[in-house]
Amino acid sequence: MQKFVPQSLRLWTWLFFFLIGGLFTVKSTVRHKLPLLVHGILVLLLAVINNTVIKKTGVFLIHERLAELFYDDLTSIIWYILLFTFFLRIPIKESLHPIIDSFSRLTLGIFIIHPILLMVLNAVYTPLGTASSIIFWLGLTAVSLVISYVMSKIPFVKGLIRL
Repeated sequence: MQKFVPQSLRLWTWLFFFLIGGLFTVKSTVRHKLPLLVHGILVLLLAVINNTVIKKTGVFLIHERLAELFYDDLTSIIWYILLFTFFLRIPIKESLHPIIDSFSRLTLGIFIIHPILLMVLNAVYTPLGTASSIIFWLGLTAVSLVISYVMSKIPFVKGLIRL
């Protein structure tokens, strides 16, 4: 079913993440039961496992490489929960709060812009290995961030991309 519904219209995924986000603000039990180092190791371990499962399933089982088809599978959900609870545990200096706030306001723009950039960039270059995929993702995110920032300075457009 995932293949036939565009990612932006998969309301069940949006609702799920909305509810999970609400649960994080109410109570986070994982962060109180695991030592921070163990929590970090679990995040990295599950990232590798999740990436392997997604690649094998996508390439060999359903013959698709689109990451969006796996946003709400079980291994991804467990990884998201571990990752976000890990981020909640990291102590952040008060001086970094404005930077994080500025970045978070641009995430809707990044979400809107990145698929368009991805389509254009994939026509020119497709990363094949893990390292090139990470560099590609970082570059795509950085370019999307810059475009989102520029768009946020345009009075008419900023209401469309800013949270």
